[in-house]
This record gives sequence, C-alpha cells and structure tokens, in this order.
Amino acid sequence: SVINRLYKEFSQRVAFISIPGSDTGMDGTSPSSQLDVLNFQSKFQVRYPIAEYDGSLTLANVYLQGGFPTVAVIAKNKTIAYLNSGEVSYADLEREIKKTL
Repeated sequence: SVINRLYKEFSQRVAFISIPGSDTGMDGTSPSSQLDVLNFQSKFQVRYPIAEYDGSLTLANVYLQGGFPTVAVIAKNKTIAYLNSGEVSYADLEREIKKTL
C-alpha cells in the first residue's frame, strides 16, 4: 500500500498513525469494534501503527471529510499541512510529507 511504502521510507523522521473512522464493521452491517481494527491490519498487511478503536470517533470526526481514506499530514507546528479524502498517489503524498520536513 501507499502508506506502508511511505512508512518504510519516512518512519524514522515522521510519526505515522492510522485512526479508525467508521462506526460500521468490516462486514458492512455490524457495529465496528477493536476486532475490526485488528482484522483490517491483518487483511491489508498494515505495517504502520493503528490507534485503538474509539467508539465515539472523536478524533476521526476532526479530520474525516466524508470519504475513505482521509489522509492528513500535520506539520511540526501542529497545523494541518495537507488534507485529502480518497486515494492519494505515492508521489503526491511523498511530496506533501517532504514539505513538512
């Protein structure tokens, strides 16, 4: 995946974290839970850290723009340097990360 590749390249200089953002489980019908987070991690061979499931989706609601995935790059000064909903290419996201270094 794009994020796995970026994590491999930048994990020594950039903090990565995935935040679960849906109240519906991976089966599309049941409520989501920590088990969905673990299943997602396994199914997609996620190498970067994933936050514990937060049933209230508090943090996800700060960044989620209505699409999955939503990718945020937060600069050292804690401002949002980049925010995009949907698929992002490796080159585009790499460029945005490098701007914050």
